[in-house]
Amino acid sequence: MFLCSWSLVCMNMPGSDEGDLKVLWRKLSLTGLGILCPEINFELATGQWIWARRCKKQFNALKDERDRITTGGAHQQRDGVKATEVTLTEKRWNMKMAFFADMGGFRLLSKDGMSFPLDGKQLYYLVTHGHISEPDFDSRMIQDKNKVDALLRTITLCQISYFMVNVVGRWAQDLAVTTAELTTVSYVLCSIPTAIAWWNKPADVRMPEIIKMDKTIQDVLDADRDSKPEWIWTPLDYVNRKEWWWSLVWHCYMNFLWNLHIRFGSRSKPIDRIPDSWQRELEREHLYFLLIVSTACFSVLFVGWNYDYPTPTERILWRAACLTMMIELYVLLVIAEAAFVYNKLKNYWQSRRHRPTVNDSSTAERQSSILVHPRLPLSKRWQDFMVRVDAILEHGRNISPAPGANKDLRVHLRFIIPMWVLGIVYCLGRCYILLEDLIELRSLPVSAYQTVDWQRYWPHVGS
Repeated sequence: MFLCSWSLVCMNMPGSDEGDLKVLWRKLSLTGLGILCPEINFELATGQWIWARRCKKQFNALKDERDRITTGGAHQQRDGVKATEVTLTEKRWNMKMAFFADMGGFRLLSKDGMSFPLDGKQLYYLVTHGHISEPDFDSRMIQDKNKVDALLRTITLCQISYFMVNVVGRWAQDLAVTTAELTTVSYVLCSIPTAIAWWNKPADVRMPEIIKMDKTIQDVLDADRDSKPEWIWTPLDYVNRKEWWWSLVWHCYMNFLWNLHIRFGSRSKPIDRIPDSWQRELEREHLYFLLIVSTACFSVLFVGWNYDYPTPTERILWRAACLTMMIELYVLLVIAEAAFVYNKLKNYWQSRRHRPTVNDSSTAERQSSILVHPRLPLSKRWQDFMVRVDAILEHGRNISPAPGANKDLRVHLRFIIPMWVLGIVYCLGRCYILLEDLIELRSLPVSAYQTVDWQRYWPHVGS
Protein backbone atom coordinates (compact mmCIF):
# COMPACT_ATOMS: atom_id res chain seq x y z
CA MET A 1 0.00 0.00 0.00
CA PHE A 2 2.84 2.36 0.80
CA LEU A 3 4.45 1.52 -2.55
CA CYS A 4 1.23 2.32 -4.39
CA SER A 5 1.00 5.71 -2.69
CA TRP A 6 4.62 6.86 -2.31
CA SER A 7 6.10 5.84 -5.65
CA LEU A 8 3.21 7.19 -7.74
CA VAL A 9 2.84 10.60 -6.08
CA CYS A 10 3.76 13.50 -8.39
CA MET A 11 3.83 16.78 -6.53
CA ASN A 12 3.62 20.24 -8.00
CA MET A 13 6.51 22.67 -8.13
CA PRO A 14 7.68 23.59 -4.60
CA GLY A 15 7.79 27.14 -3.34
CA SER A 16 10.89 29.28 -3.55
CA ASP A 17 11.53 29.08 0.21
CA GLU A 18 10.83 25.37 0.67
CA GLY A 19 13.75 23.21 1.74
CA ASP A 20 14.22 19.46 1.49
CA LEU A 21 12.45 18.76 4.79
CA LYS A 22 9.36 20.73 3.80
CA VAL A 23 9.18 18.95 0.45
CA LEU A 24 9.61 15.59 2.18
CA TRP A 25 6.84 16.43 4.65
CA ARG A 26 4.54 17.41 1.79
CA LYS A 27 5.17 14.12 0.02
CA LEU A 28 4.63 12.16 3.24
CA SER A 29 1.37 14.04 3.81
CA LEU A 30 0.18 13.34 0.28
CA THR A 31 1.18 9.69 0.66
CA GLY A 32 -0.74 9.47 3.92
CA LEU A 33 -3.74 10.98 2.18
CA GLY A 34 -3.40 8.33 -0.52
CA ILE A 35 -3.36 5.57 2.11
CA LEU A 36 -6.37 6.95 3.97
CA CYS A 37 -8.31 7.75 0.81
CA PRO A 38 -6.73 6.43 -2.41
CA GLU A 39 -9.68 7.73 -4.42
CA ILE A 40 -8.56 11.30 -3.69
CA ASN A 41 -5.18 10.83 -5.38
CA PHE A 42 -6.94 9.27 -8.35
CA GLU A 43 -9.36 12.21 -8.51
CA LEU A 44 -6.47 14.69 -8.32
CA ALA A 45 -4.55 12.89 -11.06
CA THR A 46 -7.64 12.72 -13.29
CA GLY A 47 -8.35 16.42 -12.87
CA GLN A 48 -4.75 17.37 -13.61
CA TRP A 49 -4.70 15.15 -16.71
CA ILE A 50 -7.90 16.72 -18.03
CA TRP A 51 -6.61 20.28 -17.50
CA ALA A 52 -3.21 19.45 -19.00
CA ARG A 53 -4.88 17.94 -22.06
CA ARG A 54 -7.01 21.07 -22.41
CA CYS A 55 -3.91 23.27 -22.12
CA LYS A 56 -2.11 21.28 -24.83
CA LYS A 57 -5.08 21.59 -27.18
CA GLN A 58 -5.38 25.35 -26.62
CA PHE A 59 -1.76 26.13 -27.43
CA ASN A 60 -1.68 23.79 -30.44
CA ALA A 61 -4.95 25.22 -31.75
CA LEU A 62 -3.49 28.72 -31.45
CA LYS A 63 -0.42 27.64 -33.42
CA ASP A 64 -2.62 26.03 -36.11
CA GLU A 65 -4.63 29.22 -36.39
CA ARG A 66 -1.45 31.26 -36.69
CA ASP A 67 -0.22 28.96 -39.46
CA ARG A 68 -3.51 29.21 -41.36
CA ILE A 69 -3.41 32.98 -41.18
CA THR A 70 0.22 33.06 -42.30
CA THR A 71 -0.31 30.76 -45.28
CA GLY A 72 -3.80 31.83 -46.33
CA GLY A 73 -3.79 35.48 -45.38
CA ALA A 74 -7.16 35.17 -43.64
CA HIS A 75 -8.11 37.60 -40.92
CA GLN A 76 -9.18 35.73 -37.80
CA GLN A 77 -9.23 36.39 -34.11
CA ARG A 78 -9.09 34.13 -31.10
CA ASP A 79 -10.09 35.23 -27.60
CA GLY A 80 -10.34 38.79 -28.88
CA VAL A 81 -6.71 38.96 -30.05
CA LYS A 82 -5.37 38.54 -33.55
CA ALA A 83 -3.31 35.38 -33.87
CA THR A 84 -0.67 37.27 -35.86
CA GLU A 85 -0.17 39.60 -32.89
CA VAL A 86 0.64 36.73 -30.53
CA THR A 87 4.29 35.75 -30.14
CA LEU A 88 4.48 31.95 -30.45
CA THR A 89 7.27 29.43 -30.82
CA GLU A 90 7.41 26.79 -33.54
CA LYS A 91 7.31 23.84 -31.14
CA ARG A 92 4.02 22.02 -30.66
CA TRP A 93 2.92 21.21 -27.15
CA ASN A 94 2.67 17.68 -25.75
CA MET A 95 1.32 16.37 -22.45
CA LYS A 96 4.67 16.60 -20.69
CA MET A 97 4.91 20.31 -21.52
CA ALA A 98 1.29 20.89 -20.50
CA PHE A 99 1.80 19.13 -17.17
CA PHE A 100 4.90 21.20 -16.52
CA ALA A 101 2.94 24.41 -17.12
CA ASP A 102 -0.01 23.29 -15.00
CA MET A 103 2.12 22.27 -12.01
CA GLY A 104 3.58 25.76 -11.63
CA GLY A 105 6.62 25.22 -13.84
CA PHE A 106 6.50 28.87 -14.93
CA ARG A 107 6.74 31.71 -12.44
CA LEU A 108 5.65 35.20 -13.46
CA LEU A 109 7.76 38.19 -12.42
CA SER A 110 5.96 41.43 -13.20
CA LYS A 111 7.39 44.92 -13.60
CA ASP A 112 6.19 45.93 -10.15
CA GLY A 113 8.06 43.02 -8.54
CA MET A 114 5.11 40.74 -7.84
CA SER A 115 5.96 37.08 -8.38
CA PHE A 116 3.72 34.01 -8.32
CA PRO A 117 3.38 30.66 -10.14
CA LEU A 118 1.24 30.30 -13.24
CA ASP A 119 -0.79 27.33 -14.35
CA GLY A 120 -1.47 26.41 -17.97
CA LYS A 121 -4.67 28.40 -18.32
CA GLN A 122 -3.16 31.56 -16.86
CA LEU A 123 -0.14 31.19 -19.13
CA TYR A 124 -2.42 30.82 -22.14
CA TYR A 125 -4.38 33.91 -21.09
CA LEU A 126 -1.26 36.07 -20.80
CA VAL A 127 0.11 34.83 -24.13
CA THR A 128 -3.11 35.28 -26.11
CA HIS A 129 -3.68 38.76 -24.71
CA GLY A 130 -0.20 39.87 -25.68
CA HIS A 131 1.14 40.43 -22.17
CA ILE A 132 4.00 37.94 -22.55
CA SER A 133 5.54 35.79 -25.27
CA GLU A 134 5.15 32.06 -25.28
CA PRO A 135 8.08 30.56 -23.33
CA ASP A 136 10.62 28.79 -25.49
CA PHE A 137 10.98 25.31 -24.01
CA ASP A 138 10.57 21.70 -25.05
CA SER A 139 10.32 18.19 -23.64
CA ARG A 140 14.09 17.76 -23.43
CA MET A 141 14.39 20.63 -20.96
CA ILE A 142 11.61 19.14 -18.83
CA GLN A 143 13.13 15.67 -19.00
CA ASP A 144 16.39 17.12 -17.75
CA LYS A 145 14.54 18.38 -14.65
CA ASN A 146 12.49 15.20 -14.19
CA LYS A 147 13.73 12.81 -11.48
CA VAL A 148 11.53 9.84 -12.43
CA ASP A 149 11.71 8.28 -15.88
CA ALA A 150 9.32 5.97 -17.68
CA LEU A 151 11.39 2.90 -16.78
CA LEU A 152 10.96 3.43 -13.03
CA ARG A 153 7.23 3.93 -13.43
CA THR A 154 7.00 0.83 -15.60
CA ILE A 155 8.80 -1.24 -12.96
CA THR A 156 6.41 0.06 -10.30
CA LEU A 157 3.39 -0.87 -12.40
CA CYS A 158 4.86 -4.32 -13.06
CA GLN A 159 5.37 -4.87 -9.33
CA ILE A 160 1.83 -3.98 -8.34
CA SER A 161 0.43 -5.87 -11.32
CA TYR A 162 2.35 -8.98 -10.29
CA PHE A 163 0.83 -8.69 -6.83
CA MET A 164 -2.65 -8.78 -8.36
CA VAL A 165 -1.72 -11.81 -10.47
CA ASN A 166 -0.42 -13.53 -7.34
CA VAL A 167 -3.69 -12.91 -5.50
CA VAL A 168 -5.65 -14.31 -8.42
CA GLY A 169 -3.40 -17.37 -8.32
CA ARG A 170 -4.15 -17.85 -4.62
CA TRP A 171 -7.87 -17.79 -5.33
CA ALA A 172 -7.43 -20.27 -8.18
CA GLN A 173 -5.57 -22.71 -5.91
CA ASP A 174 -7.97 -22.28 -2.95
CA LEU A 175 -5.33 -20.63 -0.79
CA ALA A 176 -6.37 -18.15 1.89
CA VAL A 177 -6.37 -14.50 0.86
CA THR A 178 -6.03 -12.22 3.87
CA THR A 179 -7.90 -8.96 4.36
CA ALA A 180 -4.57 -7.13 4.01
CA GLU A 181 -4.21 -8.60 0.52
CA LEU A 182 -7.78 -7.59 -0.32
CA THR A 183 -7.09 -4.04 0.82
CA THR A 184 -3.89 -3.93 -1.22
CA VAL A 185 -5.74 -5.12 -4.34
CA SER A 186 -8.26 -2.30 -3.89
CA TYR A 187 -5.36 0.17 -3.66
CA VAL A 188 -3.79 -1.30 -6.77
CA LEU A 189 -7.03 -0.87 -8.74
CA CYS A 190 -6.89 2.82 -7.84
CA SER A 191 -3.14 3.17 -8.33
CA ILE A 192 -2.97 1.85 -11.89
CA PRO A 193 -5.24 4.54 -13.42
CA THR A 194 -3.55 7.13 -11.18
CA ALA A 195 -0.16 6.16 -12.58
CA ILE A 196 -1.51 6.30 -16.14
CA ALA A 197 -2.96 9.78 -15.56
CA TRP A 198 0.35 11.02 -14.10
CA TRP A 199 2.53 9.16 -16.61
CA ASN A 200 3.68 12.33 -18.40
CA LYS A 201 3.84 14.55 -15.33
CA PRO A 202 7.40 15.48 -14.27
CA ALA A 203 8.29 14.35 -10.76
CA ASP A 204 10.42 16.04 -8.10
CA VAL A 205 11.13 19.12 -10.22
CA ARG A 206 12.50 21.87 -7.99
CA MET A 207 13.35 24.92 -10.14
CA PRO A 208 10.69 26.76 -12.19
CA GLU A 209 11.29 28.84 -15.30
CA ILE A 210 11.03 32.59 -14.65
CA ILE A 211 8.93 34.64 -17.08
CA LYS A 212 9.61 38.36 -16.86
CA MET A 213 6.77 40.67 -17.87
CA ASP A 214 7.41 44.31 -18.73
CA LYS A 215 3.99 45.28 -17.37
CA THR A 216 2.58 45.61 -13.90
CA ILE A 217 -0.16 43.37 -12.62
CA GLN A 218 -2.49 46.36 -12.55
CA ASP A 219 -1.84 46.90 -16.28
CA VAL A 220 -2.98 43.32 -16.94
CA LEU A 221 -6.10 43.79 -14.84
CA ASP A 222 -6.95 47.11 -16.45
CA ALA A 223 -6.62 45.64 -19.93
CA ASP A 224 -9.53 43.29 -19.20
CA ARG A 225 -12.73 45.27 -18.83
CA ASP A 226 -14.65 42.48 -17.15
CA SER A 227 -15.26 42.84 -13.43
CA LYS A 228 -12.89 40.82 -11.27
CA PRO A 229 -13.69 39.45 -7.82
CA GLU A 230 -11.41 39.80 -4.84
CA TRP A 231 -8.50 37.43 -5.32
CA ILE A 232 -7.11 35.04 -2.72
CA TRP A 233 -4.42 32.94 -4.42
CA THR A 234 -3.11 35.15 -7.25
CA PRO A 235 -4.30 38.31 -9.05
CA LEU A 236 -5.20 36.06 -12.00
CA ASP A 237 -7.73 34.02 -10.03
CA TYR A 238 -10.47 35.30 -12.31
CA VAL A 239 -8.87 33.45 -15.24
CA ASN A 240 -9.04 29.93 -13.88
CA ARG A 241 -10.53 29.82 -10.39
CA LYS A 242 -14.10 28.58 -10.30
CA GLU A 243 -15.32 27.12 -7.05
CA TRP A 244 -17.60 24.11 -7.32
CA TRP A 245 -19.26 21.97 -4.68
CA TRP A 246 -16.35 19.57 -4.15
CA SER A 247 -13.73 22.32 -4.02
CA LEU A 248 -15.76 24.05 -1.28
CA VAL A 249 -15.93 20.82 0.72
CA TRP A 250 -12.22 20.27 0.17
CA HIS A 251 -11.37 23.77 1.39
CA CYS A 252 -13.25 22.94 4.58
CA TYR A 253 -11.28 19.73 5.09
CA MET A 254 -7.96 21.39 4.26
CA ASN A 255 -8.53 24.17 6.79
CA PHE A 256 -8.89 21.51 9.47
CA LEU A 257 -5.71 19.73 8.36
CA TRP A 258 -3.89 23.06 8.19
CA ASN A 259 -4.55 23.56 11.90
CA LEU A 260 -2.96 20.13 12.46
CA HIS A 261 0.14 21.31 10.50
CA ILE A 262 -0.68 18.92 7.64
CA ARG A 263 -0.45 21.42 4.81
CA PHE A 264 -0.99 20.77 1.13
CA GLY A 265 -1.23 24.40 0.03
CA SER A 266 0.25 27.82 0.67
CA ARG A 267 -1.37 30.69 2.55
CA SER A 268 0.90 33.46 1.40
CA LYS A 269 -0.68 36.11 -0.78
CA PRO A 270 -0.03 35.61 -3.61
CA ILE A 271 0.64 31.90 -3.20
CA ASP A 272 4.22 30.69 -3.54
CA ARG A 273 3.25 27.41 -5.20
CA ILE A 274 0.24 25.70 -6.71
CA PRO A 275 -1.30 23.41 -4.07
CA ASP A 276 -0.90 19.69 -4.67
CA SER A 277 -4.51 19.14 -3.63
CA TRP A 278 -6.06 21.82 -5.84
CA GLN A 279 -9.45 20.44 -6.86
CA ARG A 280 -9.84 21.07 -10.58
CA GLU A 281 -13.40 21.38 -11.76
CA LEU A 282 -14.65 18.18 -13.39
CA GLU A 283 -17.52 17.62 -15.75
CA ARG A 284 -20.31 15.16 -15.08
CA GLU A 285 -18.88 12.43 -17.33
CA HIS A 286 -15.55 12.65 -15.50
CA LEU A 287 -17.27 12.18 -12.15
CA TYR A 288 -19.05 9.10 -13.48
CA PHE A 289 -15.69 7.68 -14.56
CA LEU A 290 -14.37 8.27 -11.05
CA LEU A 291 -17.49 6.57 -9.70
CA ILE A 292 -16.88 3.43 -11.79
CA VAL A 293 -13.25 3.10 -10.68
CA SER A 294 -14.08 3.81 -7.02
CA THR A 295 -16.90 1.26 -7.09
CA ALA A 296 -14.48 -1.36 -8.41
CA CYS A 297 -12.04 -0.55 -5.58
CA PHE A 298 -14.69 -0.82 -2.87
CA SER A 299 -16.16 -3.98 -4.39
CA VAL A 300 -12.93 -5.89 -3.76
CA LEU A 301 -13.39 -5.38 -0.02
CA PHE A 302 -16.76 -7.14 -0.18
CA VAL A 303 -14.93 -10.38 -1.01
CA GLY A 304 -14.14 -10.57 2.70
CA TRP A 305 -17.83 -10.45 3.62
CA ASN A 306 -17.98 -14.10 4.76
CA TYR A 307 -14.38 -14.54 5.90
CA ASP A 308 -13.72 -16.46 9.11
CA TYR A 309 -12.59 -13.59 11.30
CA PRO A 310 -11.11 -14.23 14.76
CA THR A 311 -14.32 -12.89 16.38
CA PRO A 312 -17.89 -12.28 15.15
CA THR A 313 -17.57 -8.62 16.12
CA GLU A 314 -14.76 -8.14 13.62
CA ARG A 315 -16.89 -9.64 10.86
CA ILE A 316 -19.75 -7.25 11.67
CA LEU A 317 -17.42 -4.25 11.76
CA TRP A 318 -15.84 -5.24 8.43
CA ARG A 319 -19.24 -5.51 6.80
CA ALA A 320 -20.35 -2.20 8.31
CA ALA A 321 -17.19 -0.44 7.09
CA CYS A 322 -17.58 -1.80 3.54
CA LEU A 323 -21.27 -0.88 3.35
CA THR A 324 -20.67 2.57 4.81
CA MET A 325 -17.95 3.53 2.33
CA MET A 326 -19.91 2.20 -0.64
CA ILE A 327 -23.09 4.02 0.41
CA GLU A 328 -21.19 7.27 0.97
CA LEU A 329 -19.81 7.01 -2.57
CA TYR A 330 -23.31 7.11 -4.02
CA VAL A 331 -24.45 9.76 -1.55
CA LEU A 332 -21.71 11.96 -3.02
CA LEU A 333 -23.05 11.10 -6.48
CA VAL A 334 -26.50 12.33 -5.47
CA ILE A 335 -24.97 15.52 -4.08
CA ALA A 336 -23.02 16.03 -7.31
CA GLU A 337 -26.15 15.60 -9.43
CA ALA A 338 -28.05 18.00 -7.17
CA ALA A 339 -25.23 20.54 -7.51
CA PHE A 340 -25.32 20.32 -11.32
CA VAL A 341 -29.10 20.74 -11.38
CA TYR A 342 -28.95 23.60 -8.88
CA ASN A 343 -26.36 25.47 -10.95
CA LYS A 344 -28.47 25.09 -14.09
CA LEU A 345 -31.61 26.35 -12.34
CA LYS A 346 -29.68 29.20 -10.74
CA ASN A 347 -28.26 30.34 -14.08
CA TYR A 348 -31.70 30.04 -15.67
CA TRP A 349 -33.48 32.19 -13.09
CA GLN A 350 -30.69 34.76 -13.04
CA SER A 351 -31.03 35.11 -16.78
CA ARG A 352 -34.81 35.44 -16.50
CA ARG A 353 -34.93 38.21 -13.99
CA HIS A 354 -32.57 40.83 -12.62
CA ARG A 355 -31.82 40.65 -8.95
CA PRO A 356 -31.08 43.98 -7.25
CA THR A 357 -27.60 44.22 -5.75
CA VAL A 358 -27.31 44.11 -2.00
CA ASN A 359 -24.61 45.81 -0.02
CA ASP A 360 -22.09 43.13 0.84
CA SER A 361 -21.20 44.51 4.24
CA SER A 362 -24.84 44.75 5.33
CA THR A 363 -25.52 41.24 4.05
CA ALA A 364 -22.53 39.85 5.90
CA GLU A 365 -23.62 41.73 9.01
CA ARG A 366 -27.11 40.24 8.88
CA GLN A 367 -25.77 36.75 8.21
CA SER A 368 -23.23 36.96 11.02
CA SER A 369 -25.85 38.13 13.50
CA ILE A 370 -28.10 35.10 13.45
CA LEU A 371 -27.75 34.23 17.09
CA VAL A 372 -27.77 37.71 18.62
CA HIS A 373 -31.15 39.38 18.26
CA PRO A 374 -31.23 43.02 19.43
CA ARG A 375 -34.77 42.74 20.82
CA LEU A 376 -34.07 39.78 23.08
CA PRO A 377 -33.63 40.82 26.74
CA LEU A 378 -30.31 39.07 27.32
CA SER A 379 -27.76 39.76 29.99
CA LYS A 380 -24.39 41.21 29.04
CA ARG A 381 -22.57 37.98 29.86
CA TRP A 382 -25.03 35.89 27.83
CA GLN A 383 -24.75 38.27 24.86
CA ASP A 384 -20.95 38.02 24.96
CA PHE A 385 -21.23 34.23 24.98
CA MET A 386 -23.60 34.24 22.01
CA VAL A 387 -21.31 36.60 20.11
CA ARG A 388 -18.41 34.18 20.61
CA VAL A 389 -20.53 31.23 19.45
CA ASP A 390 -21.64 33.20 16.41
CA ALA A 391 -18.02 34.04 15.58
CA ILE A 392 -17.14 30.33 15.71
CA LEU A 393 -20.03 29.50 13.38
CA GLU A 394 -19.01 32.29 11.02
CA HIS A 395 -15.48 30.90 10.94
CA GLY A 396 -16.98 27.54 9.99
CA ARG A 397 -19.13 29.08 7.26
CA ASN A 398 -16.36 31.11 5.64
CA ILE A 399 -13.69 28.62 4.64
CA SER A 400 -11.39 31.04 2.82
CA PRO A 401 -7.79 31.41 4.09
CA ALA A 402 -8.60 35.01 5.04
CA PRO A 403 -12.16 35.08 6.51
CA GLY A 404 -14.42 37.45 4.68
CA ALA A 405 -12.04 37.86 1.74
CA ASN A 406 -14.12 35.97 -0.80
CA LYS A 407 -17.87 35.50 -0.72
CA ASP A 408 -17.55 32.49 -3.05
CA LEU A 409 -15.91 30.56 -0.20
CA ARG A 410 -18.76 31.17 2.23
CA VAL A 411 -20.83 28.00 2.59
CA HIS A 412 -23.98 27.33 4.56
CA LEU A 413 -23.59 25.17 7.64
CA ARG A 414 -26.47 22.96 6.48
CA PHE A 415 -24.12 21.86 3.69
CA ILE A 416 -20.83 21.78 5.62
CA ILE A 417 -22.11 19.77 8.60
CA PRO A 418 -23.45 16.80 6.55
CA MET A 419 -20.24 16.72 4.53
CA TRP A 420 -18.22 16.67 7.75
CA VAL A 421 -20.33 13.76 8.98
CA LEU A 422 -19.73 11.89 5.73
CA GLY A 423 -16.00 12.58 5.91
CA ILE A 424 -15.67 11.45 9.53
CA VAL A 425 -17.68 8.28 8.95
CA TYR A 426 -15.62 7.46 5.86
CA CYS A 427 -12.34 7.93 7.76
CA LEU A 428 -13.59 5.70 10.58
CA GLY A 429 -14.54 2.99 8.10
CA ARG A 430 -11.20 3.22 6.29
CA CYS A 431 -9.25 3.21 9.56
CA TYR A 432 -11.03 0.07 10.70
CA ILE A 433 -10.24 -1.64 7.39
CA LEU A 434 -6.55 -0.86 7.90
CA LEU A 435 -6.73 -1.90 11.56
CA GLU A 436 -8.35 -5.23 10.72
CA ASP A 437 -5.60 -5.91 8.20
CA LEU A 438 -3.16 -5.87 11.13
CA ILE A 439 -5.11 -7.57 13.90
CA GLU A 440 -6.19 -10.43 11.63
CA LEU A 441 -2.55 -11.53 11.49
CA ARG A 442 -2.88 -12.97 14.99
CA SER A 443 -5.10 -15.78 13.70
CA LEU A 444 -4.52 -16.87 10.11
CA PRO A 445 -5.31 -20.21 8.46
CA VAL A 446 -2.45 -22.49 7.51
CA SER A 447 -2.93 -21.89 3.76
CA ALA A 448 -2.22 -18.21 4.27
CA TYR A 449 1.45 -19.10 4.71
CA GLN A 450 1.61 -21.17 1.54
CA THR A 451 2.77 -19.72 -1.77
CA VAL A 452 1.24 -20.13 -5.20
CA ASP A 453 2.44 -23.22 -7.06
CA TRP A 454 3.11 -21.66 -10.45
CA GLN A 455 4.56 -24.95 -11.74
CA ARG A 456 1.00 -26.22 -11.97
CA TYR A 457 0.46 -23.78 -14.85
CA TRP A 458 4.04 -23.46 -16.18
CA PRO A 459 5.93 -26.68 -15.50
CA HIS A 460 9.18 -25.28 -16.88
CA VAL A 461 9.26 -22.51 -14.23
CA GLY A 462 11.20 -23.32 -11.09
CA SER A 463 13.08 -26.42 -10.07
